[in-house]
Amino acid sequence: MIVNINIYKIDAQHNIKIKPSNKVAIGNYLSIKNIFENENTQNQDKNAKIINIFFEFKIEYKIQESSMLGNINFLGVVSWQEKKLEKEKEAKKPNFKEEWEKNKKLPDEYSFIIMNSILRKCILCAIDISGQINLPPPINIPMIQKNNQKTHNIEYIG
Repeated sequence: MIVNINIYKIDAQHNIKIKPSNKVAIGNYLSIKNIFENENTQNQDKNAKIINIFFEFKIEYKIQESSMLGNINFLGVVSWQEKKLEKEKEAKKPNFKEEWEKNKKLPDEYSFIIMNSILRKCILCAIDISGQINLPPPINIPMIQKNNQKTHNIEYIG
């Protein structure tokens, strides 16, 4: 289970020399950089270990293939707590360290949970940061639009 997600470095840039256009391509890139296993020293549960998953998340804003309008970069770590099980169950459970050393990826059983949590945390931060440096938000924000069609007169009295 995820115990914590810490972002320890944020870098944001808006290239004001490039004239913005209506068509800005926004790319999101997430990569796992490294994994370390630690015995759980902070928790009183001696049957648990902490796996620190270091990540990098990048958002790139491009006008054309070669024109970089801006970027927002995050470096962080996800702390994953894993209970130690009996030897029989431990052998069947996916091993983070072995999977990382063999294939440089997370175990399939956990990768979606971890990656989606990283995306959620970074995208929410990036929405605010993009507004601060005058870049479009990294995701489409729902907008209310005026409807030109005639609607029924409905009064809300709740």
